Amino acid sequence: MWVITVPAIWDLRAKQFMRECAKKAKIAHDQIMLALEPEAASIHCRRVPVGVQTEGDGRKIIAAMAPGAQFIVLDQGGGTTDIAIHEVTGENTLKEVHQACGGHWGGITVNKQTFYDYSLENVIRELEKLLAKKELKDVQTLLVVGGHSASTVLTEALKTKFPKIGMVIPKDPGLAVLKGAVLFGFDPGTITSRVARFTYGIGTTRAFEKGDPESKKIIVDGVEKCKDVFDKHIEIGQILEVGEDKYLQEHEYVPLYKDQKSVDFIFYDTLNKSPKYVTDDGCRRIGSLHFKLTEQMTGKRTMALKINNSGTELVSLVTEIATKKQSKGYFRLPSDSN
Repeated sequence: MWVITVPAIWDLRAKQFMRECAKKAKIAHDQIMLALEPEAASIHCRRVPVGVQTEGDGRKIIAAMAPGAQFIVLDQGGGTTDIAIHEVTGENTLKEVHQACGGHWGGITVNKQTFYDYSLENVIRELEKLLAKKELKDVQTLLVVGGHSASTVLTEALKTKFPKIGMVIPKDPGLAVLKGAVLFGFDPGTITSRVARFTYGIGTTRAFEKGDPESKKIIVDGVEKCKDVFDKHIEIGQILEVGEDKYLQEHEYVPLYKDQKSVDFIFYDTLNKSPKYVTDDGCRRIGSLHFKLTEQMTGKRTMALKINNSGTELVSLVTEIATKKQSKGYFRLPSDSN
């Protein structure tokens, strides 16, 4: 089993790209899992007593947190800055309480920009926005990991800016993700829930309604239909329980044409909570799922689609109602993706 760590701020297309690379490296699909880097770091620091780069007894400070305690994970790597907020749910379990955020403010920017200013300004601004949120008012601890977190320029700037927040820095901050990934590989159930970073939905058609743009009108078997409708399955900020069986409520669809032999479900994401059409600003095509219909079926061929986005990837399950035929899978990258 291979565990590949990826930034939490990566979208589904980037994660799927990693799977495509693994496939080319001859790693079987069922022998790889993706671990989010801030989660891996949290798991390591929760399970293993860690010393810190400060005077005094900082040992076990993360591991000793009681259920309900919340802390920020700042994973300051070479390329990206990943920020996640976790809550302790049990002796060895955690849940995400806010969607991951961050940017390309890692260590390499020290070389590319005028030293540290660019990285520090962006990291501090992002942390300030998080700490200003009412729902995060109880956060009192900042766990700093990643290779760039060994920089005293970074850590001293954080201590100066956030003097009321307790800071925990493992002695080997660059290894926290690696060690946590090993633990995650043995027990993926350590993370009990995550927060959706995007709104996810399917492009579909429905009856044409008053107010729909004329450009969306199509005629199918003499009936006016509206194309490019965004059918929402997951909303940004939604809490998603983790588990292979944690599929969300199913949505039903029927083939657009009577003689269709297959269906391609096209998936989109957006930062908008309630988009109306898949062509709205900010909507991106992220992949597709191909489903072959049973040829001998006649009449209404209803399909039920449900998705599970509680893991580090998005899994879909489509069922042909009449025959109970199912197809489960991950996504193909769209051919026009950048």
